Amino acid sequence: TSSKPALDRFLKTMTSYSGFSMAAVPGLLQVPGYARATAEKMPHGAGETDVPTIVARRMNEQSVLYDPKRAFTFVISESALRYKPGPPEMMRAQMEKINTVATLPNVSVAVLSCAAETGLIIQSGFAIYEAPEESLVLVELLGGETVFASEPDVQRYRDAFTQIRKAAVTGKKAAQIISSIGRE
Repeated sequence: TSSKPALDRFLKTMTSYSGFSMAAVPGLLQVPGYARATAEKMPHGAGETDVPTIVARRMNEQSVLYDPKRAFTFVISESALRYKPGPPEMMRAQMEKINTVATLPNVSVAVLSCAAETGLIIQSGFAIYEAPEESLVLVELLGGETVFASEPDVQRYRDAFTQIRKAAVTGKKAAQIISSIGRE
């Protein structure tokens, strides 16, 4: 199902975001070059196909990160951080941006190492958007995104996110992994 209207609404009203990325750096943390490179490589299906529009939207959406009334928790798999859609200098800039955004008081970035034991089989990345009136989960799939809004579905993803988050490293350890990948 198309999630663009739902996502636009939640970006305006959400109070918290919890996202797990397993394939690539999340759009809210991407530098323009990374956004362009990943947009060019994605199978677009029924979604947006104009790469400049995709990049501009991702960059514009990032303004929500600077709203202190909103909380953001990102868990990024080590394999997502190691995915290299572009040249080394772009990847260095991308890792620097993640570590810079992680210093914001309302943002937490954790890294799920390849060796971490989560107790779950995670098949796709997802994001949980919490708003005063309702919550939704956006799940990334090859053919687009699917939205779940029923409370039992949202709670299932909250529980999975909690488990993933517990298995991930944070703070200085996460920053060191991210910096190390940027230097590789």
